Amino acid sequence: MSGELPSSLKNCESLAVIDLGNKKISGTLPAWIGDSLLDLTVLSLRSNQFHGMVPRQLCNLEKLQVLDFSGNYISGTIPECLNNLTAMAQKESSSAFISYSYALGSRGGNWAFPTVDYQDHELLVWKRIESELGGSDNPLKR
Repeated sequence: MSGELPSSLKNCESLAVIDLGNKKISGTLPAWIGDSLLDLTVLSLRSNQFHGMVPRQLCNLEKLQVLDFSGNYISGTIPECLNNLTAMAQKESSSAFISYSYALGSRGGNWAFPTVDYQDHELLVWKRIESELGGSDNPLKR
């Protein structure tokens, strides 16, 4: 996949996970994500070619738990309203994982349902240098 993020995705209003890292997607981060995809819990667009500012409309994604734009060409300030996305800081169960299963396609009539796990560790990316924060060493949990 390459080029811009297809605007037809805005019609997928029940979409919960967008994980399109390393796909050579370019353009600006679409504001319609925050206007149309209100059920998103994971938005990972890491290591693409997005540029420009983070749209304030992303603050509408109240269910968002994972947000990753690292490895792009984002500029400007991060909207302060992203601090209000408390689902990123809450765990609804004792599990240390967020798991999602989704269909990739059919082979001979059998659907494949891979599971994607997001472990309860934070990955800090600063100037393309990654540091994993987890357990008692995690300053974000103090």
